[in-house]
Parts: sequence; C-alpha cells; structure tokens
Amino acid sequence: MNTPRNPPFKTVAKSVLLFALLGWPILGMAAVQVVSATYGANCGAARDNVKSTLVAACDGRSRCEYIVDYQVIGDPAPGCAKTFEAAWTCTAGGQQRTAKIPAEAGFKSRVVLSCGVPVGAATPAPPVVISPTEPPVVMPAPPPSPSAPALAVSAPDGSHLMSVYFATDRKRTGIADPAKRFGGDRGEVSYGVCSVSVPTSHEMGELESPSWWKFEFSPDPEKHVVLLEISPMSRNQLLAAIAEKVGSTSAKSAFVFVHGYNVTFEDAARRTAQMAYDLNFQGAPIFYSWPSQARVMDYVKDEQNVEWTQPHLEIFLQDLVARTDAQNIYLVAHSMGNRALTRAFAQLVTDKPELAARVKELILTAPDIDADVFKTQIAPKLVKLGTPVTLYASATDQALEVSREVHGAPRAGDAGNALVILTGMETIDASQVDSSMIGHSYYAENRSVIADIFYVLKDHRRAQDRFGLREVVTPQGRYWVFRQ
Repeated sequence: MNTPRNPPFKTVAKSVLLFALLGWPILGMAAVQVVSATYGANCGAARDNVKSTLVAACDGRSRCEYIVDYQVIGDPAPGCAKTFEAAWTCTAGGQQRTAKIPAEAGFKSRVVLSCGVPVGAATPAPPVVISPTEPPVVMPAPPPSPSAPALAVSAPDGSHLMSVYFATDRKRTGIADPAKRFGGDRGEVSYGVCSVSVPTSHEMGELESPSWWKFEFSPDPEKHVVLLEISPMSRNQLLAAIAEKVGSTSAKSAFVFVHGYNVTFEDAARRTAQMAYDLNFQGAPIFYSWPSQARVMDYVKDEQNVEWTQPHLEIFLQDLVARTDAQNIYLVAHSMGNRALTRAFAQLVTDKPELAARVKELILTAPDIDADVFKTQIAPKLVKLGTPVTLYASATDQALEVSREVHGAPRAGDAGNALVILTGMETIDASQVDSSMIGHSYYAENRSVIADIFYVLKDHRRAQDRFGLREVVTPQGRYWVFRQ
C-alpha cells in the first residue's frame, strides 16, 4: 500500500494544526508559566503539592486544559471536599492569572490555563472558565404533543430550500440568530427542523460560504449554503415529522449524520443539507449535533463531550427506529463523531437486536478512533450485528496525522500501512482522490466519494459492484481504491 507524498502546503497546514491542537504558541503568542498549583489547600494539604504535575502538562503552551483527577494525582486529604487552585503568568515577571475549582474538585474537574492573545495585544485574555465534568443527563420522553407547526420559510431567489431534521444536546444560547442559536455548552436534548438554502449555482462537493478573498462578509442565499431558520419541536413532534417525510417516499428512507470535531451547529446543518442535495436523497435527512466547541484548540474538550453525548445519541437512534416507519436507515459519521455513533449503535442493537434489520448501512468516514481500540473492541461488535459497514480512510488526511501524533497511535481513518482491513467490513482507501488542503472532509467534498456513497444509499451496492472502485487483495484481506 503506497502512501502518497504530501505536497509542501499540506505539510505546512499540518504543522500549524498540530501546534494549535497541542496549544503550543505560534505567531507571537505568549506561553503559560505555572507559578503555583495546590490540590486541597482548604483541607490542610501542602502548598504547591501538584505544581510539578501542572508544570509538566502546561508550561510552554499558549492554552492548556488540565483535568483534575484524584485517581491520577493522588488524594492528599481523603474524606475532605478539596479545592484546586492554580496561578500562572504569560510572560516572565508578568501579572499572575489565577483559577480555582471549588470544593469537590478531583472528580475529573476541568481547569483552563490560557494566554490566549498575541504578545503585545491590547486586550487581555478572557476570564478562565472552570467547571466540573457533568454526568450525562438522559431526559424522559415527553407526553404526546400536537402536530409540528408547518415551516413558514420559502426559498430565496436563486436557491433551493432544504429541510433537515435535528436532535442536539447543545445548550441554547438565547440568541435569536439561527447561526448562533446553539453554542458549545452541554444541555438537554432539543429537537427541530432547519431550513437551509442551497444556491442554484451550487457545485457538487462545495459547501459554499462567504469568503473575504471575494469581499463577501455575510451569507447570500444566491451564492452560499445558508441556515435560514430553526423551527423547534418537541420530541414527539420531530418523530411525527420524520415519519411523515419518510412515508411520503417509496423507499421509506432516512439518514443520520453525526459530525466531527471543531464543528458548529450551523455548519452541521449546512453540511447535512449539502450532502442530502448532492446525494439527491429523497428521504428524511437528519443530523445529531453534539457540543463541539468549534475551536481548533479545544480538541480535548471535544473528546470529552463526544463521549458524554453517546447515551443521548443512543436514545435518539432508538426513537428513530422504533417510532418511525423508516425501513432503510443509513448512519453516517465523520471524524470524532464516529466515536459516539459506533458505540451508541453497538449498544443499541446489543440491547434491542430486533432494531438492527432496518439500519441498512453504517458509513464511517475518516474515523478519529484509536485503530487498535477500533479493531479489538468496536469493529467485532459491529460486524457481529450483520449490519453492512463501510469505512473510508486516507493517507493524506492531515487532521488524522495530527491526531495520531497527539495520541501516539494510528487512527482507524488512517491508510497506508495503518489501513484497517477486517473481515465483514468494506474499507475504501480514498488517498488518491483530490481533497482540500487538510484532506479531512473528502467524504462530502470529493465527487468520486460522493458518487460512491450515492450508490451505497440508492442501490445498496457492495464495493465489488460499484464501478468507481478497484479491488486490492493483500495477505491481510481485501480493500478498495478509487479508479484513476
């Protein structure tokens, strides 16, 4: 398996992404210098008892998110509800910044040490936010609701209107602007439908957005994919609306998209609409949006949140299968979203195996999952269920290269020598297809990949029957590449 060489601009992009992800200072950014760190001062613990630990984790970075876990750093005062206090500077001899977690710290509470402005900037960094890691909140089903209200949105001139359904456990911001309606904080599960416009000039694989290169500073439905409106629904209203949409088509189909790291609610809605439009999907397009922070440097927090979201996603999938008449359900995940989807689906059909038959395909694109964990703990469960699984991987995916370096282990979406090949699962190596600079969104941006997914959804064709693929046989098993 030959690995394509990365052109210089991709190598530069990868380096910048790696520095940002790890929190190392770039472009004049100040760096954290830990002054003190004490765990349990209120309980009589020695001052600076965890300073060396915090120095090792955070010194030299422009931003550091540290998890306070008594099982890792030790318990200096058993039985006492302890505080965690930290102080740091961002320049030698500079003003100290402080953060404090109140009593009960240690149960995987989170503290952020940040020097988040370039050296010489006039505005100081924003206040540090600290919070304990919240346990998952699983909401009971609401009582029956009246029918969902009809959407009062029409397609702007020069565009097509797409309706995409959603469930999200992001917290509402209270902001009326649809693009900012849901933020990155955790919240109760909300439901609704988004009205998204796709320009008539749309090109397959493009997620048209305003570009300052073109002096475009606000979305224009005639040029861009735009989230126009969000219509909230109750849980029952959403399921009724999906059932109505599914019942209006002969295939009775639906697909659920789970986005990856560094994605806003707005972009998840826009991407789902673009995919449904490009795939000419006639069923119900749905997305589940978990509380990604939508910031490159918040990778660790996104990892925690995608794990937190899993039980909510599992309940939503159970509702979708059990309470709608969708006979052909397709589950699609990208990047870090694969962590929640694979585990949620495996748990769901383990508990309720009768629901598996209506899920016709599990499509895993660029999965940011530890490859060994995937092969030994996740994939065997998925294959055992009998649901067809298609995995798309690439050796030119810069985001996964960075993840591999951060975690010290290959990712399930890697290709080349790390390509995951397993009996009962079809692996597609997309390394040779044209992609963006980072090469992480080929699943929705490359025509060859979109066409391949189209035939999976439309005709349930297996890899050997899709004309755009060529089979490769290795001692480890077979996989497929795109024809050139």
